[in-house]
Amino acid sequence: GHGRLQIDDIRIGETPIANYTGVEVETTEGTGSDTAITLYQEQNLQDSMRIELDAPTAPEDYTYHVWTTPRATDRVRLIFSWPNGLCRVGSDGRTKGAQVGITIWQREDDADPWVEVTYILTAVGTRDGFFREYEWSLPQRGAWQVRVARVTGAGDDQSDSTYWFSACGIREQAPLDVDFPLALTAVRMPASQIANGTLDALNGIA
Repeated sequence: GHGRLQIDDIRIGETPIANYTGVEVETTEGTGSDTAITLYQEQNLQDSMRIELDAPTAPEDYTYHVWTTPRATDRVRLIFSWPNGLCRVGSDGRTKGAQVGITIWQREDDADPWVEVTYILTAVGTRDGFFREYEWSLPQRGAWQVRVARVTGAGDDQSDSTYWFSACGIREQAPLDVDFPLALTAVRMPASQIANGTLDALNGIA
């Protein structure tokens, strides 16, 4: 809120925050001389995608998926998932290595040509689900189109269901970007320390 406020006795529900382990806390009083919050220095605007990336059935017969970043995006982070693992099963029943290739493109406007950002080759041999992420900086701040396609085929003996799990536009600016001082509290703690991994009952005395 508007300062000047001294924030004390910070709790999660009725439990003092000092009772939790691995907690980082920063507060400001809402004056012009406050030091900027350092725990969070950017805005993350994330969309859940949950799109299965189909393997091409012929060379360059790709299935494209396009996502547009939020306005004023500086960086992009994409997360891919393999919920059933990625592997081949040999004739002896043993798990062997397999691989999937994904290409990412970008462009700023419909009239612009697509420009390849990167080719990601994921090669592992596991039946356990896992995630991979890729992050990059855009040429300039703005709203950009991002295109994704799986570019390698599937084998008959291969478990390789591949998903575009989420897409995040990142703004390199404070989460509360205002031109007047505010009294703030920022908290970072392991998700394992709170129920359901969500911090939604933070309070204190001002």
